[in-house]
Amino acid sequence: IIGSLFGFEAYVNIAEGETAGAVIPMNGTNHSHKELGFEVRCNDFTVDFYENGTPKEFLSELDFILDGKVVMSKTIEVNHPARFNGINFFQSSYGSIPGEDIVLTVSKKGSGQDKQVFDAKIGDPLPLPDDVAQIIVTDIREDFMRMGPAAQITIQIPEKDDLRLWLFKNMEMIKARIPGMFEQFPVLNPSAYEPYTFHLNEIDSRYYTGLKVSKDPGVGFVYSGFLILIVGLYVTFFISHRRIWIRITNQGNESRVSVAGTAVKNTVGLDRELDRLSTNIKNKLEQERIS
Repeated sequence: IIGSLFGFEAYVNIAEGETAGAVIPMNGTNHSHKELGFEVRCNDFTVDFYENGTPKEFLSELDFILDGKVVMSKTIEVNHPARFNGINFFQSSYGSIPGEDIVLTVSKKGSGQDKQVFDAKIGDPLPLPDDVAQIIVTDIREDFMRMGPAAQITIQIPEKDDLRLWLFKNMEMIKARIPGMFEQFPVLNPSAYEPYTFHLNEIDSRYYTGLKVSKDPGVGFVYSGFLILIVGLYVTFFISHRRIWIRITNQGNESRVSVAGTAVKNTVGLDRELDRLSTNIKNKLEQERIS
């Protein structure tokens, strides 16, 4: 009850080099968020793979920043979380997002020149060779139309409308899967601006770490309950509860000493204890009478 009222479970994705100060609750929407009161920065993300491509190990190097200062640095991995200000951070997932740079190949039909390779950045104009037009990368997608990495370029032609094209990295695979698609849709045709043909070689991408974030102030009460339960079990099963009575009655000139007892368990041990106690009392009384 305490955890549900005063705690929460959430998640957050943080790209390498970026910082997050809020998380998205598990029972909320993508637009809802919960402020942490501090910031978490992902300095680096590392993933190792088996030979078959299955992830072997992935870990995140995190900084916890409070009032602009790094208070704690921690490397977390699966089953090895970090805890800061009463909030737990678990390594949950990872992925990659496109960066702002691409590698582009431009070839000109009939020029007899080799293909030219350019490094392009989103928003930076790139002049076309032997042309007055220029290219601007306007969008980069990690998986566009479920056909893999793609980038949108805008060709700015003087005194004409801009021409926008989508370039795919996996051109040959797409041609084999959907023949004639590029010719049918000019916006997807890499040769739509003649006599040039464009090809996307590479997209600069970076990893992001997926963190599960949780706070449960009721955990201390749960541990306290377990401790009390263990103590109770020990008392119940390993400590024998027993009571012993000694009664002295006068019978004329003599006194009679009676010893009795009761026990919840281990009655054999109680019998031995009563016999030992009776013998000690008897011997003591005999010694005093003789003296």
